[in-house]
Amino acid sequence: MLSPTILVAFSTVVLATVKLQDPSDIIPASDWAADNALIADYNAPFPANGQPEDFESLVFVSVVGVHDIKDKSVSVDHVTWHATKNDTSVVLNWASFYGFNAAVNVVSFFLSIPRRRHWYTAGILFYKANKSVAVLDHVNITVHNGAANVYSYGTGTVVNVTNSWLYSSGPVSHGLYASGNGTIHAKNLQHYSGGHRSSAFSGDSPAGYIYVEDSVSRVRGIGSATYYALGEIHATNVASVAEQGPVVFSDGKQKIYLKDCSAQAGLLGGAVLFSSSVRRAGAVLDLEDTTITTTGKTMPGLWFGNVIADARLKSVH
Repeated sequence: MLSPTILVAFSTVVLATVKLQDPSDIIPASDWAADNALIADYNAPFPANGQPEDFESLVFVSVVGVHDIKDKSVSVDHVTWHATKNDTSVVLNWASFYGFNAAVNVVSFFLSIPRRRHWYTAGILFYKANKSVAVLDHVNITVHNGAANVYSYGTGTVVNVTNSWLYSSGPVSHGLYASGNGTIHAKNLQHYSGGHRSSAFSGDSPAGYIYVEDSVSRVRGIGSATYYALGEIHATNVASVAEQGPVVFSDGKQKIYLKDCSAQAGLLGGAVLFSSSVRRAGAVLDLEDTTITTTGKTMPGLWFGNVIADARLKSVH
């Protein structure tokens, strides 16, 4: 029989919740409640390859960049940029961009919110032309009406974000969003998203690669996961709360690695790995020195469905 002391210890682990200070302490979710209530049409046609066939044409036609940086290297310091027109990003980057101590605010309305799948709308968008490289340090990025904070697209495109503050509202407003084999490295972030299906750190087809450490995140909308894996996600020392979603949501043979992380899930399960099409093999879930708390009475810690996965757990609660 377990001693009372041991029983208390187990109870503490099960009932522990993650306490955070995040951007919603500064901008209350109630300020953007109508925005966060918007729902995109997820039955809209989706390209067979997972991305627009002519991404460059779509960017030029559909998304305006207040600052369009192409075929050159640009560095800015202590600036504030705004976008208020419809379907507008603050920066469209096709080369090299270095931003320090800057504020980026997007308050425009993306006209296709009811039907769009959010391939290319963001506060700052980095595109694959010339293998774009970006460095963002001490940057405040605030977006509304459904857009990612930072979007990296294309093979060879690499974004580095450090010491920065990310806030978003509206549907599918991911914090860090990488697709088309784009990559994002992040450290010391404070992140919040309030919309539905608005994950903190998200990859997309055919793959996105995200590396994040020493950061905090809260996502509040229904179906919003902390980590949405299509590609690879590596997280170290990240504290997170997904109020109405899982910590990890992975579709297919994706790979996710969490180390020294503390995470809380409020819907579905702690880590959810499945395949939405045919059964897939090759998914990887690697957890080390990590705690995952689920708040629902019937929520599993790990949930696998229609997928063959390798799971490695070391010092995990």
